Amino acid sequence: MATGDNFAIFVSMSRKDYYNLTQLKERGWTPSMVKKIVDIPPTEFKGMYARQPQKCYPKDYIETLEQSELFAELKLKAAGRQAAMKAVADAKCADNIAKFSARVGSVKIPALTEDELKMRRAILLAPVNRMVFIASHGNRTARSSLSLNRFLLMP
Repeated sequence: MATGDNFAIFVSMSRKDYYNLTQLKERGWTPSMVKKIVDIPPTEFKGMYARQPQKCYPKDYIETLEQSELFAELKLKAAGRQAAMKAVADAKCADNIAKFSARVGSVKIPALTEDELKMRRAILLAPVNRMVFIASHGNRTARSSLSLNRFLLMP
C-alpha cells in the first residue's frame, strides 16, 4: 500500500504520531494482521528503561488501513477465533470448578475438642525453638514452622 515516497513523509513525525504494538492490539489488531497488512517498516523508538526498541507505525497510515475491506475481513475472522477460544476456555473452567467442588465435598475436616485446641495453641505460642521443629513427611524431612503448624493442626 505504501511506497517509498509515502514512507519519507512519516520519517519527520514525532513519537506521539505513532502507534506501538500494544496500542494496535487495543485497537483490534493482531500480530498476524500487522504482518499481513502493514507493508512499511516500523519506526523504532528506544525507551528510557526498555531493553529493546518499540516498533511503532504512523497513526495516519494505520487509520487509513483500518478503513480498508481487508482489515475489516481479518478483524471479523479474528473475532470469530477469539469467541471460539473463549468458549473452550469457559468450558474448561466449568469442568475444573466441577472437579474441584467434587474434591472439596469429599474432604473431612476433623473437629478438635476444646482441650486439644488449647493444648495445641499453648504449644504453638510457647517460646520453644519453633523453627527447628522436625517433622517427617514420608521419605523426606522438613524443618520449618509450617511443619509445626501442620503438626499442631493434625487430630
